[in-house]
Amino acid sequence: MNFIGEHLLYGLLGKSFIWLSFAASLISTAMFLFYFSRKENPLKLIRGIARSFYILHVASLLAVIVVLYILIFKHYFEYSYVWQYSSKTLAIKYIVSCFWAGQEGSFLIWGICQAIIGLFLIRRAGDWESPVMGIVSLSQVFVTSMLLGVSVFSYKIGSNPFTLLRETYAGQPGTIFAQPDYLQYINDGNGLNPLLENIWMTIHPPILFIGYALALIPFAYAIAAFMKKDFRGWIRPSMPWVLLSLTFLGAGILLGGAWAYVSLTFGGFWAWDPVENSSLVPWLTLVAALHFMIVSRRQHFGLLFAFIFSMLSYILVLYATFLTRSGVLSETSAHSFGDNGLTSQLLAYLLVFTGLMLALMTWFGVWPGAGIWLLPVVVLLTLALDLIGPPRMSTPDDLYPTRGDQTLPLSFSMTEPFHVSVLAGRACSAPKLPLPLPAMYTVSLSTTTPFVNSIVAPLTTSEAPLVVPSAALFATISDPALIVVAPV
Repeated sequence: MNFIGEHLLYGLLGKSFIWLSFAASLISTAMFLFYFSRKENPLKLIRGIARSFYILHVASLLAVIVVLYILIFKHYFEYSYVWQYSSKTLAIKYIVSCFWAGQEGSFLIWGICQAIIGLFLIRRAGDWESPVMGIVSLSQVFVTSMLLGVSVFSYKIGSNPFTLLRETYAGQPGTIFAQPDYLQYINDGNGLNPLLENIWMTIHPPILFIGYALALIPFAYAIAAFMKKDFRGWIRPSMPWVLLSLTFLGAGILLGGAWAYVSLTFGGFWAWDPVENSSLVPWLTLVAALHFMIVSRRQHFGLLFAFIFSMLSYILVLYATFLTRSGVLSETSAHSFGDNGLTSQLLAYLLVFTGLMLALMTWFGVWPGAGIWLLPVVVLLTLALDLIGPPRMSTPDDLYPTRGDQTLPLSFSMTEPFHVSVLAGRACSAPKLPLPLPAMYTVSLSTTTPFVNSIVAPLTTSEAPLVVPSAALFATISDPALIVVAPV
């Protein structure tokens, strides 16, 4: 059947650019890692191929964004994404921001942010380029795969923003899409959710995604340090990226808070919304990473924890993405996404990068080994073990702190229970989350006053005598959990 009035060329171009971007990221990943593997006898041709395919990947992603914006501004409502999030009555600023209102658009924003950062790394990373860009390109493979929108043996891979509206409702009897002239009955789109028609919608999501993208770079440098067996050289080039990520994540959190207070009337408990903690917790661990980086540069101390928190921060970004976009929080958060079939794909993204971190740390004997869900607890135990001395493992001595100033790990040991409580509360707010949890967290939890008081208040009372003396030395890492617990 030939449908009247459809603009299929744009959709075909968009889908082609998505596949080109995915293939280019896959090839660039393989080439960067292959070039690194030949470090004894490197071939510049291989590096040139890797760079060329990465640039092609970036250009293809930009082309996808241009095509999707053309569809939105021309109001081609035959495309499901355009119809679902835009309308002719929206102001220009909301027409622009409806691009990232859905899953597909937000993945595009995240992907292009990481891609552009990769271009800077190609120019500035120097000897670190091939291992770091191998990790960045690998992340781009996963992000762009979220846009493929294909089924392989009934397994859905990605969700394509160029899916036609009639394809979305295919197989449903009695709809207008069985008629060749169905477009004459669609005069306008669904438009944005009224809560999203706010000035912060135009600013908050892009800034937050820039922060997420920047968090990848310290992770990539830390992994590259293991690959190169250069356990100190990565600190200097990765610190500016940590600072940038902290800046953008912090700004995103503040803007999101202002938006939530205006649109959602969360009151004093905005910070305990599960989705907002998605950006809060990585920010906390990035602050920890920055402090340990500074300490490890000035004295023989804290390098192991710089590794742990730098890598953990991006793992928490992926964990937050999984919780937010898999649908597990759809019933407990005011602004999480519903399940659109990407749950297993998002989980694979998380597990691959977590497995990469654990595998390298285990290979070099600096990670005791634990289940993935125990990561926050293991971090706490690792910090506590530092108080009695470094573990006896066969590993480079400079990965472990000397028995000098123990105040910093003591401060982290005291405040980490708050972070663990935030993570556990966020996870337990998702009844569909397929992960085991400690018995103390299997009760029904919520983001209301009883949970805050039952978890944070006893911790505050019991740890205050130990935390307060070290607060002067640890003043720049204040735990937000202590700020938002006061009843309204």
